[in-house]
Amino acid sequence: MNHAIIAPGELAALEFDREVPMSRSSGPRRTAVRLAALTAVCCQAAVASAAPDYHAINPAMERTTVTLSGHDLTIEQIIQVARYGAKVQYAPGAVQHASDALGLRLEAAAEGIAIYGVNRGAGALREVTTRAGQAEATIPPLVGGGAYPEVGDEDLIRATMLIDANALPLGAATPERMQMSLDLLNARITPVAY
Repeated sequence: MNHAIIAPGELAALEFDREVPMSRSSGPRRTAVRLAALTAVCCQAAVASAAPDYHAINPAMERTTVTLSGHDLTIEQIIQVARYGAKVQYAPGAVQHASDALGLRLEAAAEGIAIYGVNRGAGALREVTTRAGQAEATIPPLVGGGAYPEVGDEDLIRATMLIDANALPLGAATPERMQMSLDLLNARITPVAY
């Protein structure tokens, strides 16, 4: 089997109609080389383009605290936290509610009850039994991380993080995961998002 070896520097220089001699049945390979060249050109363009302008929030409300219960987050509260840096905390009982749900989920899994994402796969693999902790491995990674423009607005990322943190008391989240969400928001630490 013949393989064409193309150095990374040569890849972007390939012309899309240029034939690379490989074998008589080089049609699919030629298409693959063209696709690789197009991908390289797009990646170089993405790397060459500057990161978007970063738009930081105005922490004018950092002395205000919004309490999350999972039930009554308002648009005004989202704006207070996302745009103006208000701090967040959980309502009394919210962490305990999530811990109780987590305990129930783990107890059911230990008894062999099918639980999506715990001892069963995700998506098309939902009928497949997995070992504890293995179900996350059946979820395919998100495709395209870094392939889309980076979000440069801190308030958009903070709003997304806040909505996620508000939903945690309704699920089976660990107390550590819940506290981490609050800590990130309160310290104004935001991930890179696309």
